[in-house]
Amino acid sequence: MSNDKFMTVNEAVTEKMEELRREERVNSWYRYRSMLRALEEYGGGSISFDEVTPGWLASCEAAWRRAGRSSTTVSIYMKSLRCVFNRSLGCPGPFARYRIPRPAARHIALSSLSIKAILQWIPSDESLAESRDLWLFSYLCNGINFKDMLQLRYSDIHDGEIRFVRSKTRFSAGAPLVCAHVTPLMQEIIDRRGAVERGASRYIFGYLHGDETPVQVEMTVRKVIRRCNSDMRRLAAELHIPRFTTYAARHSFATVLQRRGVSVSYISECLGHSSIRTTEAYLAGFEADDRERFSEYLTDF
Repeated sequence: MSNDKFMTVNEAVTEKMEELRREERVNSWYRYRSMLRALEEYGGGSISFDEVTPGWLASCEAAWRRAGRSSTTVSIYMKSLRCVFNRSLGCPGPFARYRIPRPAARHIALSSLSIKAILQWIPSDESLAESRDLWLFSYLCNGINFKDMLQLRYSDIHDGEIRFVRSKTRFSAGAPLVCAHVTPLMQEIIDRRGAVERGASRYIFGYLHGDETPVQVEMTVRKVIRRCNSDMRRLAAELHIPRFTTYAARHSFATVLQRRGVSVSYISECLGHSSIRTTEAYLAGFEADDRERFSEYLTDF
């Protein structure tokens, strides 16, 4: 870390990004890059530490919101910026008196009817069909995120289960092993979309080959996610259901199980969460037909 007291906030963020790049923490690097771009949209290319006051942060937050950034995005950016202040100054500076907004609760799980429509859809386009298969595999495989899904190997399949450690917690002490039952539909997708060469060390899905750097892995994953999200928008329009993304698969997995009465502790284990509170943020509540059915309990003795 530089001790140059004349370093700008922009330079301090860039220095943090270089550290993340050296440590191959690619997701964090992307997060700081996005934050820096948003910061410079508001404050320019040479922001001094002295000019960043609680009022400046509040005005920056308001500008980001006017630009259409969500509470969750603003929260992530501000937490990253606070880390830069702590790193550069040894204290939170203006963040001691500025309250970072809480992330918005995101209830993005699909309804049962929407999931049924996706399952029953008859392919009309190969690109759409491939993206639909990836989305369904993510949904069925404990809501696995795409980065972990694309890094699954045939050696991760044991006795009818897929077993893996989430990349997000891989280097944490006591990171839980996530186990997902291979359903018939998951096996169909593996047979249909799996790599031609199926040795134990091979990736199940052939988007990665094993010789990529962490940056290249992240770029490939993001490319697949962008394509899949684009295809899912087209599929939603074709099926006349609400628009959804790859991330909805994880929330939908958790919420469908919740609506069937499965315990939150089991859902939390399936998702690989270390805290049930994290799991609860994924649950979207109940649908109208649930509320109608439950209301009957009040008089059905």
